[in-house]
Amino acid sequence: MAVILALDPGLKRVGLAISDPLGTLASPLCALRRKPHGAFLEALEAIIAERAPTALVVGLPARSDGRLGKEAQAALSLAFELRAKFGLPVETVDESYTTLEAREILFRNGVPDGPRLLAKIDQCAAGLILERYLAKLPNMTLPLE
Repeated sequence: MAVILALDPGLKRVGLAISDPLGTLASPLCALRRKPHGAFLEALEAIIAERAPTALVVGLPARSDGRLGKEAQAALSLAFELRAKFGLPVETVDESYTTLEAREILFRNGVPDGPRLLAKIDQCAAGLILERYLAKLPNMTLPLE
């Protein structure tokens, strides 16, 4: 297995989460400002250089009827751009309700409301997207010696 970096793209911020090398744990990492776009890409490039993921996962916001709206089109555009820029495999994962679920998780854990809460929600949502991706991978077993 290898390290996977997940992105929860939003209009103002992009939440990031990273897996452990075994692909069993998803940990919230940070949230990057989305604009200016060049600064976002530079910050992401630094994280990719430091963390050395072998693949990226981008959250895809599908509508309840399954259609892709403008947010999903923007996520797909970002996924294509990241694949071209970083030369890494990029997959998309349905991110439905991850922001709501992240908010509930943080509330249950006593994270106070405030200006930093939104960035924490984005990071947590990216972690949930990554968990969904990891759950779909085949279970790995190690040979007994």
